[in-house]
Amino acid sequence: MFSFLVTSQVGAWDSREYSFHRERFCEYTNDDIKARYRALDEPAIAELLRMPCLFAYEGNTHDMRVGYMRRISNRGTSIYFEFDFDRTIPPIPFAQFESLKLALDVKDRFELSRTHWAIKDENLLAVLQRKHLTPRSHRVRMLSIELTDIRCFKHALLNFGDSKPWTVVLVQPHRRSDRFTPRP
Repeated sequence: MFSFLVTSQVGAWDSREYSFHRERFCEYTNDDIKARYRALDEPAIAELLRMPCLFAYEGNTHDMRVGYMRRISNRGTSIYFEFDFDRTIPPIPFAQFESLKLALDVKDRFELSRTHWAIKDENLLAVLQRKHLTPRSHRVRMLSIELTDIRCFKHALLNFGDSKPWTVVLVQPHRRSDRFTPRP
């Protein structure tokens, strides 16, 4: 899940704090998610603080940024929050965002023409990784298979994906459980 925050105030995201009118919270959000977060109680705030956020401006010209909330305060008719951008993820040009809209559940062209805070049931960082919009250090790939010999391992790697370099970590079963532990 991630928070999708859109504002019409150009430069608003530069201040690292912002406030939405309460009625704009959970717009363009699926009903089941809206029911979970709309009250903005302590458990909801705790979850929102752990979610990545995508900060956007209305229209189709400004770059978007990825970051995280540091603090959220329910102020009755408004919601105040403080945030930081993830400095390891560069700004996302709007032209590249167009190809992400379907995967990120951005409903239609009108969603980017209204100031609001939506909560999307999609994995923002995974979508950005698939589109190679995150730095290499964010690209973690895991392969979980039962291996009987090295040929099986080679076959699995060749058929798993692209030609990017892999880091191989050998694991062995932990004797008292089903967990695997790294092998020295």
